[in-house]
Amino acid sequence: MTVYQYLQMFSVNIFAIMMLIVLYIIMKAKSKDSIDNYSKKLLRVLVIMNIASLIVEPLTWITDGLMVKNGFFYSYYSNFLLVLLGTSMAGLWVSYVDFKIFESKDRLKNRFYYMQAFVVIVILLIINGFTPIFFEINPETYGYRSGSLKWVNDVLIYLVYFFSILIVYKHRKRVSTSLIWMVVLFLFIPLMGALVHTFYSRLFFGWSTIGIALFMAYFLLETTSTGKDYLTKVYNRQSFEDYTNQMIEKKKNFVLLIFDLDRFKEINDQHGHLIGDLVLIEFANSLTKIFSKLGMVARLGGDEFIVFHENCDQCHIEDSIKELKTVLKNSKIPQIQSITFSYGYEPSTINATYDELYFKVDQKMYQNKSR
Repeated sequence: MTVYQYLQMFSVNIFAIMMLIVLYIIMKAKSKDSIDNYSKKLLRVLVIMNIASLIVEPLTWITDGLMVKNGFFYSYYSNFLLVLLGTSMAGLWVSYVDFKIFESKDRLKNRFYYMQAFVVIVILLIINGFTPIFFEINPETYGYRSGSLKWVNDVLIYLVYFFSILIVYKHRKRVSTSLIWMVVLFLFIPLMGALVHTFYSRLFFGWSTIGIALFMAYFLLETTSTGKDYLTKVYNRQSFEDYTNQMIEKKKNFVLLIFDLDRFKEINDQHGHLIGDLVLIEFANSLTKIFSKLGMVARLGGDEFIVFHENCDQCHIEDSIKELKTVLKNSKIPQIQSITFSYGYEPSTINATYDELYFKVDQKMYQNKSR
């Protein structure tokens, strides 16, 4: 076949690669403007793996029977790699779904990132090097031929994908409708592509349809939230937790602070919720003015705010608190001028989790409030 014929044959792959490259660029650009949580990182890895599979798939056809130097090597290992990509992507997709539900990396580590099927395939591929159970390459013609157990790979891949549906169904009460639909589509869109290829062998839709599914996953599951609190425009609680956990993993030094407005309910009762909202917005703006240069400000909910303060070895928290009180007193809003708040803070320690730090800071804040 000529180069032009191959380009026609794999035009869908080429289009899918271009689409996924654009998606990856968008994801990387967005990660600079928002909290780059672990689910987005998993999705980016899936995008990279899908691009690799879309490149390797044509190579398995091009090298089939290609009588060139090292042709046997190219043909064998392109097929070898394509088999590995199938099960590894399936396991990583289940990991992504699991993290969307439980938001726990430790849970994924304990489950080996759902790579059990991948390990089985690796073992079978090693055996395949001695006895062709998956595929074999003719050492004389370099031609490809399927092995008797090739179906095992396909079955394992779809079992892993079906397992993602099982996880979602089992925990459906804590799962969003978008995630449910996405898990179902991620299984059935590639399945339809595989069926098309079964009847029209010159049309390759299997790996490209996974690309479509990843595209949908990003826009359905990763762009529905801005990561900001709708009222105050500071970060929301989930974004803050994601960011802090990232900093803990990187072993950054920081201080965690919690602020709680005193007698905020009285402001709502006496002046109405409109003024109450204005107080929350102004307080959030004041926190941002003082702390955002060296960290992050977020709203926990109600009249509670939390701050991540970097470089705690050089910072002076009490000086920043005094500066905050000065900013509030100089506000043009009377209710802000007279507002008081309780606070607590705790520096990070080695091996301390976010929950442990949060508990300590919360306790100190309530001790301050009871004085």
